[in-house]
Amino acid sequence: MKLVDKPRQLAVPFASTGEKNTIPDSATQDTKEKGNAAYDSGFPPLTMTAIAAGGIPPHGKDFNGIMNDITSALRYSQAGGLYTFDSAFAQAIGGYAKGAVVLSSDGAKIWWNTVDANVTDPDGTGATGWKNLLADPAGLFLQRAKNLSDLQNKGESRKNLEVYSKTESDDRYVNIDGDTMTGELTGTYNGPQTFAQQYDSKAAFYDVFSTSSPSAFSPILKQRFTINDHSSWAMSFGAMSSNFVPMWLLHMRGSAGDDVQFSWNTSGGFYAPGDIKAGGSVYSGSAHLNANGDIDGIAWGGSLSGWLNSNISNAQNNAQNWAYQNLVNAVRLSGRTVIRDSGGRIDLPSGCVYTGMSGANYNPDIWGAYSAIQVLINGQWATVGTV
Repeated sequence: MKLVDKPRQLAVPFASTGEKNTIPDSATQDTKEKGNAAYDSGFPPLTMTAIAAGGIPPHGKDFNGIMNDITSALRYSQAGGLYTFDSAFAQAIGGYAKGAVVLSSDGAKIWWNTVDANVTDPDGTGATGWKNLLADPAGLFLQRAKNLSDLQNKGESRKNLEVYSKTESDDRYVNIDGDTMTGELTGTYNGPQTFAQQYDSKAAFYDVFSTSSPSAFSPILKQRFTINDHSSWAMSFGAMSSNFVPMWLLHMRGSAGDDVQFSWNTSGGFYAPGDIKAGGSVYSGSAHLNANGDIDGIAWGGSLSGWLNSNISNAQNNAQNWAYQNLVNAVRLSGRTVIRDSGGRIDLPSGCVYTGMSGANYNPDIWGAYSAIQVLINGQWATVGTV
């Protein structure tokens, strides 16, 4: 059969408004003599005897009564109705059979009979063999009151639902109240990428820090680093208030109490407590310090080495030119002049010196000789007495 093969549903029982007899369960002498039907024996033999032989026809009201009983029961069943427990009915049928189903008196339960010949009232205190189908006596369904504790395989159920137990969740996920990671943690964030939007936006790792203290440090990242048998340091990175001045700080504290900190303030300044080494040039505006030690900047018109070389060279040239023009570059004696012996004191011209005198071969006319001392200044030779 198919679903479409269902028989007609009876909205109105047969003879519901017609005349009908109430059919008794058992026949009596009176019903037999009058030809009335009874459920235990049906119509009596008298109704099956020819009228000519003294029989009587069956009563139409009996037919109406029988058909009304049957169609009324059919309509109740077709309407989805269940019968409640009936003690007299149970006794009459020798008890409910195993597998029978009845409705509780309040209509809130469906009782399922698990034993044959059951005459006990399922709603009563002495009921036996009855189970409430709505309470799932066979354990086929989950019970709301058990809050999933009646699952046969909780692990498989969680797997199917893609959820985890507390232990599994602790092993898989980070606790919102704080936790320890045993592997790497990667964050992604597809937020604003312009500088103008950064104050009101977030990031892959985001922290909000506020303070009323003039000095407070809130690291967003920290690492404890130990070199065995040598030293141990805590490296922290985060925001700091220094006398109400906000800054970004890299702080290092050693196990011996040593502190080292590098800071960037909101004015663009940077502080380092030790040496700063750059693999390339160090810039300050358009000026920069090169890796070879030279400095480039507009104050030097280029490089400092070029400026120094140029100015030192100019100074040397100027000094040389001045010395050439103002200082003695060379000294010489002029040609010899012979003088005779005058018999008295002989004075030489200014700037002259004797270069020779007569000795044993005295000759008054060539008694002595002298030369002028000359110096070279600015390309010109001059006698010293005239300079």
